[in-house]
Parts: sequence; structure tokens; C-alpha cells
Amino acid sequence: MTESGQVPPLLSAAGRPAKNLLRLFVVRGTIVVLVITLILALWQPWKALDDSLFAASERGHTLMVSYYLFRGQDVNAQNARGYTPLMGAAWNGHLDAVDLLVRHGAKLDLDDDDGRTALMWAAIRGHDDVVSYLVGKKASLDVQDLRGNTAIMWALQNGYSPTARILLEAGANIKLENADGETALTKASQRGFATMAGVLKRHGARGTDVSSGASPYPTKPLSAPRLWALATTALLVQSNGDSHELLGSRPSWDHRWGQNGLRDWWGINNRQDAIRMLDWLWNNGHRLSYQSEDRTKRGRSHPPIPYLAWDYCRLIWVSGVSYVAGYLTEEESWERIMPAARALQSNYSSWRDMGEDYLRGRQHWNGKRDPQFDAIYKLLIDPRNSTSPWNKNDWSADLSDTTTNSLVTR
Repeated sequence: MTESGQVPPLLSAAGRPAKNLLRLFVVRGTIVVLVITLILALWQPWKALDDSLFAASERGHTLMVSYYLFRGQDVNAQNARGYTPLMGAAWNGHLDAVDLLVRHGAKLDLDDDDGRTALMWAAIRGHDDVVSYLVGKKASLDVQDLRGNTAIMWALQNGYSPTARILLEAGANIKLENADGETALTKASQRGFATMAGVLKRHGARGTDVSSGASPYPTKPLSAPRLWALATTALLVQSNGDSHELLGSRPSWDHRWGQNGLRDWWGINNRQDAIRMLDWLWNNGHRLSYQSEDRTKRGRSHPPIPYLAWDYCRLIWVSGVSYVAGYLTEEESWERIMPAARALQSNYSSWRDMGEDYLRGRQHWNGKRDPQFDAIYKLLIDPRNSTSPWNKNDWSADLSDTTTNSLVTR
């Protein structure tokens, strides 16, 4: 007891019944929650990341998808390009977000301004789990976009045979043609998927299988010598499904693709790395070591410099992609490309001769023959293939390029 006879405040509080303390904590906790909820409702700090159902779906943020659906945003809203939240989730392979949107009424077969559905976008990116899910939900398999391409055509064009198999087994119509007269079989053959082409034929596929296809991107006119030079990379470009008529095989704005490809496959991360790699390919490459290791007796039909195609075709490709990545200017890229193209023309007698030596170099590097590249080689040299850059560019063409100087010394 104190002198005043009162219980100290601390002891007084400790002496209260437990239920009074519990009630106090509940009241205070409720007030705190209400205040935080009000602040978040007014401030919404997450909106810096996900400012709509579209953004949340594209990022696969299911909590935010749920929030925007609860707020009443239209699950089937379409933006200025006709793109829906479901398409965004499918494009990025976010299966949980796709499922959430579908369960809340997302229409599977809405199409965007290019006529593409969510199933097409998932097939374009090879997201097998999303494709399987949408197929299971009865998404239409045979919708054709404005160019006439179906989901299975897109899967094959972009190199996703497993995705195409899912669609094939689900009953996709493989006899449909796009605006260029191409079928699923054509797309499989363009990418060198001989096994998949055989499967399609056994399922009754019809249509040409000797077309390299048109450029998937808008192109600008190039001089004949420059088109010839780009044709030296046809095996690699065709395997990637890119353009034979674009410097670097992709649009110049596709920096991320160029940077990622150079980093992942070549260890190139900047301009200095690119220049070092190009100098190595020009001066040494793999050909010197391969020539010393090669015990095969080479007849007169073999080139004067074996494996030059393996190094110089790749040099031309790396030069172009370094431009797309932003590591070289366009003119710097051509300054590297044209001397290499002229060296290839001098060293080989034909596209066939160059292509065969490239494949020998790739086999040396890979340790075995690659069926995909063998199939693409046959496609490119097929005289019936009018779209092949090897058939469109005469081997003996004049490669004097007045817009490009000789290789500069660095």
C-alpha cells in the first residue's frame, strides 16, 4: 500500500479480470485493422505495381486478380488492342491466374485485334500446362487469326513440338491452311521437326512441306549483296523461326532478345565482349583446332579452308544480333559481315558446299549430328523451295557492296 492507501496503477491493471484485458485487446486490434484498411483503401500502394486487372493477370499476382475482381472489374474487358486479362495470364504462363479468371467467367474464345485467342497466346509461348488447362475447359482448337494461323501452327512455328502434340491429341484440325497456304505440316517442316512432320502425316496432314516461309516480321529493302550475306546464316535463322531478310534476324527494337541470346549462348554482355568474340571468330574460331583434330581424309571436293563456314556464318549472325542488342551500330555490323560473306563465297563452290561444311563444324562442336539442322539443310537446298534464301540468292552473285567499306582494323 502507498501512503495514500491506493493500489499502484500497475498492480491495479494486473488485478483486473482476464476477460476485461481480452476485451481491451480485441477493441484495440479492431481499431488498428480498420485504420489500416481505410489507409490501404485510399492509398493502395500496390497500384504502383498492379494498376488494373490486366497488369495483375500478366504478372500472375492472383491476390491482386482476386482484389480487382472483387472490386467489380470486368473479367472480359478488352484493351485498345483487344487484349483480355486471360490472354495476358496465358501469354506469361500463369496457370493459377488463368484458372482464377476462368472460374470467374473469363470467356475462352474472345480474340484480340489480330484474331488471336488465349489458347493461341499460350501456344505461341509453349506453356504446356496452360494449353492443357484451356483445352480441358473446351477452348476452341481451330480458331484462325487474321493470317489464318491456328494454335497448333503457332506452336510449331515457334518451335514447341510438345505443345503441338497436346493440341494434336486434343483433336486440332491439321488440314487448315493459313493465308500463305501453309498448314501445320508446313510449319513443322520449316523448323526442321522431321519426327513431328511424320506424326502429322500419319494423322492425315496434307500440304506442302518445302516452304521456308515468309519473314514473321516487317522487313525493309536491302541491297542484293547484303541479302546474300544474310543468307549465309539461313540454317541458324531457320531453326529459330526468324527472318532471313533482317539484320540480326529480328527487329532492331528487340534489344532484350538480342542481349539475352548473346549472354546465354555466347557469354557476351556488352560491346567489348561482342568485339572480342567477333575478332576471335574472324582470326581463329574453332576451325584451327578442328582442322588439327580432324583425321578425316578430305578429297578435292572439300573446301580449301575446312570449317570456315562454321566460324564465319556464326560471325555474321553474331554481328547482326550485336546490332539488335545495341552493342554495334548498323554500319559497324555490316563492316564485319560483308568481308566474311566474301570470304565464304571464295572458299566454297555453292550453298550446298557451304552448308555441308557448316554442318560438319556443328557436328564437331555438338559431338553428334543434329536431326533438326539436317532437316533444315534439306529444306533449304530443295529446288522446289522457292522461298529458300539459298534459292533466291545466286551463289556467284557480285558481293561488291558500295555502302560498306572493308573490315576496319581494331
